[in-house]
Amino acid sequence: MLTEEEGRPGQTAYDLPIAPAPRPPSGAGRLESLRALYERQAKLMDPVGLRSALMLGVKHGDDLARTLLLAHLSAAPPSPEALGALGALADETAHRIGAMGASRIALAYAHLGDAAQASVWARRGEAAPRGIPAGLLDLTGGGALKPGRVSGRLVGLKPLKVALYRRPDPAAPYLLDAAGLVASTEPDAQGRFSFSGLAAGRYYLAFAFAVPEGELRVAGHRGDLTLDAKRPALDLPALTVKPAPNRR
Repeated sequence: MLTEEEGRPGQTAYDLPIAPAPRPPSGAGRLESLRALYERQAKLMDPVGLRSALMLGVKHGDDLARTLLLAHLSAAPPSPEALGALGALADETAHRIGAMGASRIALAYAHLGDAAQASVWARRGEAAPRGIPAGLLDLTGGGALKPGRVSGRLVGLKPLKVALYRRPDPAAPYLLDAAGLVASTEPDAQGRFSFSGLAAGRYYLAFAFAVPEGELRVAGHRGDLTLDAKRPALDLPALTVKPAPNRR
């Protein structure tokens, strides 16, 4: 995982063993199976599978799935599919939604570029007891940038996947979690990768290797990746991934 520490590029490595696919959720062990499925899809860096698993959890009434899915949609690239999933979470005939939930839904709609629904939910959050004033919510700057792209090329060791995560603010920790997972892709034969249709924000990259490679070194990156209206595309210099010099 590529990080930024004290304004300088850094990196952190994690060993994330992936459990076998859990049995289909049913009966007394349903909740346990569902949560094992969320964890597995997150570790596989599979945003499509993760969203599908979380939607299944929402269908079965798992509050954790609702929380994770809302956080995930607040990081995901704007798309009709993401808006559809958010609409399922915002269905008041199926879920009880309090003031905090309404405000978080408003922020998610703003991120996905639906300003009208963002305003509606911000007002609902404000009107509820102990609600958050709509003026305290930043509902601007959402929607996909054009082209909203992060692209680059890997040299040296080739990972199975390159994943993109969103970092909510400069003080947020670097996590390989379901909430921050934005997108993933397999690098092509030349090591190239690209993510597009992204919203403005701060991002970071992570690489997944199938077999532990020992300690690795990454050169060529500059820390966090920030997209905004003035700079809606980042074409990164070549990133070199290789074993550490002291590897035996």
